[in-house]
Amino acid sequence: MSADVKTELLRYPVLRLSKGMIFPARNVEELTQCTMTALRNGFFNGLILIDSDGKKFRISGARKLRGVGPFFGFNIFLNQRVEVALMASGPEESVDTEEVRRPVLGALRGKQGWDSTDDSDDLLACVDQARYQYRKLSMP
Repeated sequence: MSADVKTELLRYPVLRLSKGMIFPARNVEELTQCTMTALRNGFFNGLILIDSDGKKFRISGARKLRGVGPFFGFNIFLNQRVEVALMASGPEESVDTEEVRRPVLGALRGKQGWDSTDDSDDLLACVDQARYQYRKLSMP
């Protein structure tokens, strides 16, 4: 059974991991908007989301909510930009730094084009040396 992910409650930026590639999303719009072609082709199937608080979601797919933009999201090529609801394939999980660092390093060293940036060596070094320190926040 799948439930919708409450994307407005995630802490951004969010990492989207899919097929050895990484797609950062800075806000809910970047996470939940795509074209109908992407939705039909299964862009969200098998996606893994990791938010900035270390919450991990496995996404089984997405369903269309509405068209986004003028003309209900349709452009001159008759493709539609849509907002989607993401469907989780299981419960929320917690991740540690190592679990995130491995796929990120793999994508940065892979064929996604990250090595074409001026600071790719610095970025790799930062990710390679990343350490997460969990601290429980006390609520007043």
